[in-house]
Amino acid sequence: MTHATAETDFIKEMDTWSVLEQALREGARRMLQQALELEVTEYLEKHSGQRDENGKRMVVKNGYHPKRDLATGVGPIGVKAPCTEDRKLDP
Repeated sequence: MTHATAETDFIKEMDTWSVLEQALREGARRMLQQALELEVTEYLEKHSGQRDENGKRMVVKNGYHPKRDLATGVGPIGVKAPCTEDRKLDP
């Protein structure tokens, strides 16, 4: 008798997912993505007053990290975390 692990239970071909599973996964992905975006936005706002000698911001958004799968209760969810560039921040 073969036993499936929790990880293999979630690994299915996309075309075999039920409509409910697809909706849950997409909803979870959107919520995770929004949470990451909000965290970076708040971080940028917190440091928006820090400028260099030319008046340029010391903390800026700088693209995205490569997409990563995060383990969730509805299976792995792919998200792209935003990147920031911090130049010589004061503690």
